[in-house]
Amino acid sequence: MNYVPLSEYEYRATIYTRKHIKVWNIDSVFLNNVGADAGVLYVGSYVSATNLNSTFLNNNGFAGVLYGDDNVMIMNKESVFKLNKGEDGGSIYMVGGATCVNTDSIFAHNFASSNTGSSTGGAIHGRHDVEITNSRSNFINNSANYGGAIYIKTKGSCTNIDSFYVDNSAPSGGGAIYIRYYVTLINTRT
Repeated sequence: MNYVPLSEYEYRATIYTRKHIKVWNIDSVFLNNVGADAGVLYVGSYVSATNLNSTFLNNNGFAGVLYGDDNVMIMNKESVFKLNKGEDGGSIYMVGGATCVNTDSIFAHNFASSNTGSSTGGAIHGRHDVEITNSRSNFINNSANYGGAIYIKTKGSCTNIDSFYVDNSAPSGGGAIYIRYYVTLINTRT
């Protein structure tokens, strides 16, 4: 198990990036990583992160895999997010103008769990002007208190194109998707 020790940075993850950086993970495997804010990747302030044909398995942090903050672009293509755990965002947590595009990807058995009982977004948590687009992606058996697969709040959008949601659970609301405060939800099949 990899663990990121406390450092001079406020936000910690296995890979930490800020300010106009591009990150590419191609054919990569991230297994059993632990970070205070993200198990694998923290991206902030105009960073773009592309995960292509990569696997994220059993990672743990405030966001299980990836924390995106302050006008970032996250692209996941042909990638698998499985058995990851976060307090909010079992796999991905995004805030402040973040965009996340998931294409041909799988989010399975991820969960958000917190001591306060208000965990959100079993697979993805987004708040404050975020855009989430899922194309031909599957969300299977993810769980949180609110938004079993996806939680999105306070301005933003969630677009689902040919994507499937199966057996996701949220006892407090939004078994698959929970939206709140000025969010647009579009579901379509082509």
